[in-house]
Amino acid sequence: MASAGLEKVLREVASLSESEQRKLREVLNQRLAVKASAEDVLQQTTMDNGGHKPPPYKDPIALFIGGSDDPWVRPTVQGLARLVTLGPNWDSYGAPPIDVSRIQAAVDLLRAIMRPETPAPAVLATSSGGLQFEWHENGVDLEIEAGASRDFHVSFEDHHRGEVWEGDVSTDTNGVARCIAWLSDSNESRDR
Repeated sequence: MASAGLEKVLREVASLSESEQRKLREVLNQRLAVKASAEDVLQQTTMDNGGHKPPPYKDPIALFIGGSDDPWVRPTVQGLARLVTLGPNWDSYGAPPIDVSRIQAAVDLLRAIMRPETPAPAVLATSSGGLQFEWHENGVDLEIEAGASRDFHVSFEDHHRGEVWEGDVSTDTNGVARCIAWLSDSNESRDR
C-alpha cells in the first residue's frame, strides 16, 4: 500500500500534461544519471579511504548540484525544478519550454563558481528557452543568462566599488567567478 505522500505525488504527476510528464521523465533520468555518478564517486572515495565511507550528504536533493549542502543549493534546485514544468507558450507569447541541456550547463557553471557563502540566486526562465540567474543584493547586481551550447552572458555591477563587467563566458569562468566572489564577500560582510 502506497503512503499518503506517495499517493499525493502520483496524483500530481497524473495531472500534468503529456509534455510536462515527458520533461519530468527527462529530468528524472538526468537526475538518476547524476545520482549514479555521485554513487560512483562515493564508491571510489570509499575505496580510496581504506573502505570507510564518508558521512552521507545532509540533503539528497544536493546530489543534483554534485553533493553540496551549501545554503544556496536547495532554493536554486527548487527554482530549476519549477522551470522544468514550463510547457510551450508558458509566457503566452510563444516561448518554448526550457531546454534541459541549458539547465544542466547552468548547474555545471554553478558547480564551478559558487562559494558556500554565496546567496541563492533568483532562477528565471527566458523567452528563448533558456534560464537566467540573478542576484540583486547589497549594492551588487549580477545576472547570468544560460544561452545555447554552454555559452553564458554575464552582467555585473558593484555600486559600492564602481566596478562594472559584462561579457560572454564559455570555458573561461574566471571573470564570473570573480563576480561571485565580490557578491559573496558583500553578503558575508553584511552578515557580520
